[in-house]
Amino acid sequence: MYCIGVSTVKIMRFDEPTTAAVFDPMVESADVARMFGVPELADDLVRLDKVLHPYDGRIVAAWVGGSRLHGLARPGSDADLRVLVLPRRDDMLFGRSDDATSAHDPDVVVETVPHWRHGVVVDNSPLALESLAAVGTAHMLVDDGLLVRDVAALAADLVSANTVDIAVRMARAILDKRLRHTHGEPLTREQGKLLAEAYRLADTAVALADDGGPWPAAPRDGAPAMCRALRDERRVAGGTDDSDKVVAFVAGFVDNAARMVRIDHAGLDSDKHNAAVTAARDKATGLMRERLLDWLDGTAPGLPTRDVIIRYVAYMAAHKEGN
Repeated sequence: MYCIGVSTVKIMRFDEPTTAAVFDPMVESADVARMFGVPELADDLVRLDKVLHPYDGRIVAAWVGGSRLHGLARPGSDADLRVLVLPRRDDMLFGRSDDATSAHDPDVVVETVPHWRHGVVVDNSPLALESLAAVGTAHMLVDDGLLVRDVAALAADLVSANTVDIAVRMARAILDKRLRHTHGEPLTREQGKLLAEAYRLADTAVALADDGGPWPAAPRDGAPAMCRALRDERRVAGGTDDSDKVVAFVAGFVDNAARMVRIDHAGLDSDKHNAAVTAARDKATGLMRERLLDWLDGTAPGLPTRDVIIRYVAYMAAHKEGN
């Protein structure tokens, strides 16, 4: 029996040895999808099982990121699944444990604890710190309670001047390298999504440069309306839908954010905050080291793949349009 927050389900074959595939690709994925009222996910579950099965027994945590974590999901939005795993023991011994991989349909990113550590502790990267914002929310699907929750308690002190600088650079890179808008051409749906993401990153960077605090999952008050207008309508909220002016508006906003961040993040550069960041980095690194050593000596295995898949299906069912 697995209590997954929506209902309690008994799935006999999930008690098979972990060397076996979680789903029979011809039967069981469809059965599980129908059980939760999302038969359209049957094929996704087969693909998800193939992606995650190599990490069976090594999963530390899994959460849903992207627009759902940001509070900007539309009806029918997909779920960007992030999975944190323990590296293979032989990879740890031979220095090959820093790794990440991705797959699509559904969108999944799997990263090892050492790779996650680099983003959270070394770079203080917005995308890595965003994972800590999922703790304690419905978007956190599974958490073994031995790492992510403890690191999340350090979230505010892991935000540094580098965090807001990276966020602004990411926003600029979206506009300079990924947007590829041709003058006079209407904006595509994908370009609208990129503009919204650039705006969100820049706006959050300014907010943290002003006030400090943990990197948030959702944009601050006022920003969600602008993000939705840019993404869904390809227009400035309450303003123009001329594509060139929309792009110029976001570019100007990002440039202004860069100036404000340089001026305002003095607090993030203060000796007091830098000392707090250093202490948080050391604490987080110690927690990760302990988790990896416990895994290496066999005292603390990770979670099975089936836990992630069941909770993913339950999450998608609970967030299905109309529920």
